[in-house]
Amino acid sequence: MAGHLSRMMWPVLLAVLLAMPAAAADLSKLRQPGIYVIVSDKDGKAISGAYWLSPELKFVVHSEDAAAPAMGVFVDREMFPRRIAQFEIFLNVRLTYDPEPGSLPVGKIAQIKQTEKFPRSDPKTSLLAFATTGIASSKLQDIDIVSRSYGVDGDQFSIPGRKPGERVYIETLDIDLSAADAAKVAVVETGEALSSLDFHMLYVTRALPSHPKVVKCFEEVRASPKFQTEAKKLRETMDQWMATIFMKDGKTWWDRETVSPEDFGPDVASLCPNP
Repeated sequence: MAGHLSRMMWPVLLAVLLAMPAAAADLSKLRQPGIYVIVSDKDGKAISGAYWLSPELKFVVHSEDAAAPAMGVFVDREMFPRRIAQFEIFLNVRLTYDPEPGSLPVGKIAQIKQTEKFPRSDPKTSLLAFATTGIASSKLQDIDIVSRSYGVDGDQFSIPGRKPGERVYIETLDIDLSAADAAKVAVVETGEALSSLDFHMLYVTRALPSHPKVVKCFEEVRASPKFQTEAKKLRETMDQWMATIFMKDGKTWWDRETVSPEDFGPDVASLCPNP
């Protein structure tokens, strides 16, 4: 697997590094609460993005393999995440890996023992074949950009919608992409959002550039005082809970004794017409 992936992945890795425009983003604030990053293709269509609730927890939305924007997911990191939570499907899982994939040298094919643990259930272990096939560095506004190409095979439990196979992990941005999507990266955008909900809305506008009416609708909703009030409230409630209590004790916002739909803010998909 390693030899095959090495031949396939180095062009992808170079394409990712060369495609990043120097003036596109300020990377100095990444991983700070309230900051987001989005990577897009040459047509401005978002491929993947994340919003940090804390340095240890982020809210990820992606459009992998040209799909529509997926539901948002809370993770601690993107490449082999150790914590994954998603409220629409009531997902809450801890993951461990032995050995840690990122610690393995380039070219080494290894068997990774993945253990997944859900609340009130016994751990489940599976084996994954893994190899890092290349690591490359570049400079962007005097900041080192490091990307890792790798391959994984097996019954991997990961962020919903993510698939094993040939992948590229942009370490500096903490963004993990399929090799096909990594080759399309042309723009890196960073900024601030009011909450995970506000970021999700922003991401949708970046993911649908070919539907200007829908984009305009979402932009108008985001700009409305009512939505901004709801978005700020969500940052002070669910986002704060997930960044603190969930990361410490493993209890999600939706595992509380009393939960109502209003606790999650408006449904993003219902706010504007379907594209």
